[in-house]
Amino acid sequence: MDITFDESRLAEYSDSELVSHILSSPRIFSESAVSVMSPNLIVKHVSEKNAEDELEGIRFAQQLRLRVPPIKRVVRKDRDVYIIMTHIHGTTMESAWRKMSWLATIWAAFQLRHCVRIMRSRTSPTAGSLITGKCNSIWLDDYYGLPDNATPKILSSFVQFWLQYEPRRKRITGPRINSQKPHMLPPTPKYFVFTHQDLALRNLILDEQGNLWLVDWEHSGWYPIYFEYCGMQNSNLRLTSLGDKIRWWLFCWISVGIYHKESRALAVVREKCMRNPIARKGIVLQEGAHFDAFQLRKRGI
Repeated sequence: MDITFDESRLAEYSDSELVSHILSSPRIFSESAVSVMSPNLIVKHVSEKNAEDELEGIRFAQQLRLRVPPIKRVVRKDRDVYIIMTHIHGTTMESAWRKMSWLATIWAAFQLRHCVRIMRSRTSPTAGSLITGKCNSIWLDDYYGLPDNATPKILSSFVQFWLQYEPRRKRITGPRINSQKPHMLPPTPKYFVFTHQDLALRNLILDEQGNLWLVDWEHSGWYPIYFEYCGMQNSNLRLTSLGDKIRWWLFCWISVGIYHKESRALAVVREKCMRNPIARKGIVLQEGAHFDAFQLRKRGI
């Protein structure tokens, strides 16, 4: 921590002075984008292209009166954006998890449930981030991606294509293996709900009074209701004991609900996207027309 930095003078510093302080501040851990500027301030480094969406996600969550670290100042330099926020004194649920009692776990789950219910009360007819409408999700990430502000029908077409897709070599060398059974298909959503999309325990902070805070809104936006559960299952939480696994299941069930079939389906989608990223070359996610995907990208669709 830079001992010359005076947090009470935050508004007085120039952007260049703040960047200098930020670059000399220690990171929370070695690979983190978050640094500690002072006892009461932290800063997150984001790229310019993602900054507006993340900032709007934080602001929107604050408007919903969720416990989100307040933004104190935004500093821009070249293609880098630094979001200076209040440092919430407490511990992440990831650090506290193995020592948490069942009662403490259930209390935290009901706090998160309250937040998620408020978020799900806000809906949108199209998917994507709040400003650009980009679908920033690991579940929707092949070479072509989705059009900005994708409709429910387009998103469902994307998921169904990948669930039913089989590489050509498999069709030639043996019988077709239909990895997608009808019951695995996620239902077409009528609308999308406001979603954090990364409610891993590392992004849930319990303050000194036991209140739950939500951080890291980088992937927030409008998505199907089951994306919240799927994101939690994708976290790298290593549970060894049966008690921990049951407690985790209970935490997820109370806070966001259980969408096991949808989670399995999206896991299949992601695996196929990673292995065959350009398989959707000739497929168009628009009703009533068939264009080559390269032409779609060129036209901005």
